[in-house]
Amino acid sequence: MTERPTLKNGLPIFAYDVNDFCLAVGIGKTKVYEMINDGRLKSGILEGKRIIPVEEAQRIVRAALEFSRA
Repeated sequence: MTERPTLKNGLPIFAYDVNDFCLAVGIGKTKVYEMINDGRLKSGILEGKRIIPVEEAQRIVRAALEFSRA
């Protein structure tokens, strides 16, 4: 299991907003929304804000690494 990222105060991060997801993974907003719309990336809306679970960021990065090894 991958360690969950934390905030500076030590609280765990459970989800990213789109901007933070882009920074964490290194891709742009257009690509993120494309991946959400075609079902490659799970997300939800909480209090009017789109959020993406931390596990999705980890999954996307692992998949990219596996693809680059092939």
